[in-house]
Amino acid sequence: MVAQTASKLTLREYQRFCETAEVTVTAVLLVEVVSASTAIQDYREKENFVPL
Repeated sequence: MVAQTASKLTLREYQRFCETAEVTVTAVLLVEVVSASTAIQDYREKENFVPL
């Protein structure tokens, strides 16, 4: 009985950890995408880039 409760707690903690990790990874990817698009925009303005 104690072992079952312990395994449920660890599973719950593991799920919480995974959710936190997903949120962190998503946030980092969003920041990367935004900074990349900003860099592309800056490059286009600097080079007077004209899309085809």
